[in-house]
Parts: sequence; structure tokens; C-alpha cells
Amino acid sequence: MSPRIPLRRLAVLTATGVGLAAGLVPVAAQAEPPPSRQADYQAAAEEYGVPVAVLLGVSYLESRWDANAGTPSTSGGYGPMHLTDATYVAALPTAVPENAEPAVPEDARGDDSRPKAAGHPTDAPPPAEAALHTLPAAAALTGLSAEALRTDPVANIRGGAALLASYQQQLNGPRGAGSDPNAWYAAVARYSGADNEQAAAAFADEVYATLRDGAGRTTDEGHALTLPGRGVNPVKEWLSRLGLRRLERPDGIECPIDISCESLPAPYQAFGDGDYGNHDLGNRPQSQRIEYIVIHDTEEAGPPPCGSSPTRRT
Repeated sequence: MSPRIPLRRLAVLTATGVGLAAGLVPVAAQAEPPPSRQADYQAAAEEYGVPVAVLLGVSYLESRWDANAGTPSTSGGYGPMHLTDATYVAALPTAVPENAEPAVPEDARGDDSRPKAAGHPTDAPPPAEAALHTLPAAAALTGLSAEALRTDPVANIRGGAALLASYQQQLNGPRGAGSDPNAWYAAVARYSGADNEQAAAAFADEVYATLRDGAGRTTDEGHALTLPGRGVNPVKEWLSRLGLRRLERPDGIECPIDISCESLPAPYQAFGDGDYGNHDLGNRPQSQRIEYIVIHDTEEAGPPPCGSSPTRRT
């Protein structure tokens, strides 16, 4: 007959046995969580020697840090850094409804009642601009494929960092992830793609206002990002190193001083056969009396054709 074990001691032994048994059950290894998007910006900044605050600030203005699901903006830009690839976007097929009527070419003059004269200025193709092809430039700098830069947000961030670093190098400015963000003002202005100094400065001013005030939001992919506010005193003197044209502000134009404005008179030129291109001269009151006044206003938000950002993704 085996000795009797007290009930209390039996309970302790049973619990210990269960614990030992449980310890023998293999525990599945848990996969490490992927790096946060904040860490992706930090890594790209360190890789290409850009202050992370500058990289985040530019990206915030360009896209609010969104990836846009790998699709281009209305100005042909991709990803959080809004890398532009206008040639690729122009070649993309356009979805047309099955019941759509055949497209009829529109007259660029807005007047199809008269034939266009040969050599009409609207027949000329728009000039190619480097600002519309920053994605191929980023591919050359990073060695990443254009497809990766279009579809992979992390690659896109690296491409934007490489571009900023290249602009800063061309300006002979201080580089490095630990360099003063205030010394990057001209490189940020160059990133705007604007062709005039005022528009480039307007973009850079917005970026540095974001650095000053700070920002934070959750992206369309669910990444929570923050940019802490800081004191800013950007070095604006280097803006002249970009060699951009300066717009002359004609007298009489009502435009806020901190907005880039340019006024061009409506062209008037005889092309023959009664075609004056933009408008016909009236002979009043013998011709037709004035019955209506039309006020026409055309605007574009953000450089280059930018935005963006919210300035780009219009």
C-alpha cells in the first residue's frame, strides 16, 4: 500500500506537472513587424545624407505622405515623393466606356467654325521639362527600376531623398543627415520643379512653414507619421544659385505679394482667311452691340503643374 499524499501537496505537484508539460509544447516564432513608414524616411535620409525633417517636409507638401495606391497624380507624379514620369503616364491607355461615342478632336482655339491656318501656334508640341521627368532621374541616381519607384512607397522615398541630395550637391551646400535643415532651402525650392524663382520660393516657404509648425497624420495605407515642429531660419540667399527666371510684376495686377503671378496679354495675330487666332476685332457700334461681359479665370495650384500635395494631387 503506497503512502498517502496530502491533498494540498498533490495539488501543487499536479500544477507543476501541467506547467512542465506546457513548457514542452513548441511555441511558434512570431514574425517581426515590418518597419514603420517613419523608419523608412529615417533610413532613406541617412542613406542619402538628407535631414529627415527636410525629407518629411517635402513629402508632406507633395502628397501628405500618401502613396496614392501606386497610381499617378493629375500631373504625372507617383508615390509619397511625387516623382514625375510624364512620358510614361502619357502612354497609359485611357479607359473608355463601351457605349461612348467616337471622340471628336477639339479645336484648341475653342472655335471650330473656321479652319485653322497652317502653322497655327496651337499645333506646336509642349516643350519637355525636367520637372515632369524626375522619376527617371531618381532611377539613375538610385539604381532602382522605374517600376519600383512607381509602385513601392519605400523605393519612392529613397528616390526622393536621392534627388534632394543631388540638388544640394549641385548647389555646393552642406550635406549629411545631421546637417542643418535651414541650409537646404534652395534644394527644396529646386524640388518644386518651378521654372521661376517666385514659384520655387513659394513651395520652399510652405515646406519650411510645415517644419516650423509640425505635422502628423495617418496615411492612406494606415501608417502614423509625425513631423515635430522646430525653429526655422532658412538660408534663402542661395535661391539665386538655381538660376531661375524672375517674374516682373506689372503695375496694376491685383495679386498677393506672396503668390507668384504673371500677366500675359491675349495674343492677337492675323493668320489669314479671317482667322485671328485668339479673338476678332470688333467694329462697334456698326457690327454688334455688346450684350454680355464674360470674366474668364484660369488657375493652377502648386508648382510644377506640383501639386501634390494636395497641391499636387488635384
